[in-house]
Parts: sequence; structure tokens; C-alpha cells
Amino acid sequence: MDQVRHEADEATEVEELLAPWRAAHPDVTVSVQIELGPAKEAIVNASKDASLVVVGAHREHTRFGLPVGRVSHRVLHLAHAPVAVVPH
Repeated sequence: MDQVRHEADEATEVEELLAPWRAAHPDVTVSVQIELGPAKEAIVNASKDASLVVVGAHREHTRFGLPVGRVSHRVLHLAHAPVAVVPH
């Protein structure tokens, strides 16, 4: 499968997942950008044009750190916009 087709398939899947939420909250603007590659790099790059970045967090509390994964941790430190960490 070529990259263009893969990105189109991913965009369709995301739009289907967002559809009920968009219907429930029509005043909220959501833009979808599909980028293949490491998630942490893609999210940090996309944050340059964002008003808010929302990432998930694991509920597992570790002994020596915050209950966030590697991607959320990296985004918290490097994002160019405010970050909201939402528990799963």
C-alpha cells in the first residue's frame, strides 16, 4: 500500500471515530492531520500551529515518575502550545 493510500485510510478511520463527538459538540473546531512516523515527533511538530495539544495518560502510577507514557512526556516538554494530559 502506498503512503497516499495509507494516509487516506487513516484519515477516514479518524473521521469515523470523531463523527459522534463532532455531532455532540458542533461548536468545537477539530482539525485532523495525518502524519506517518513516530508519534512524539509528529505531535510536537503539529503543536507549532495548535491552540491546544491533548494527549492521553496511563493510570499506572510508577514509583519514580508521573503516570504518563513516553509520547506524553516528550510532548509535555517540547510542545509549542499548551498541553492537556487526559487520563485514559
